[in-house]
Amino acid sequence: MILKERVEKDELKILRSLDARTKLSEVVKTNLISSEKGYQGELKFDQWAIPLHKKNGVSERFAD
Repeated sequence: MILKERVEKDELKILRSLDARTKLSEVVKTNLISSEKGYQGELKFDQWAIPLHKKNGVSERFAD
């Protein structure tokens, strides 16, 4: 059961916007790359977990 859709964090949106407009410092650029990888990992996890959840009929009490 999906309680709400996953959305990008504001920080990631801001960093992407700044990256398109300016040259980011190495520290900030590393933060952007890490945040993007983390978000992509969350999406992949969702794609993997949702079918398992449906297939195994995980109890609703675990969805909270």
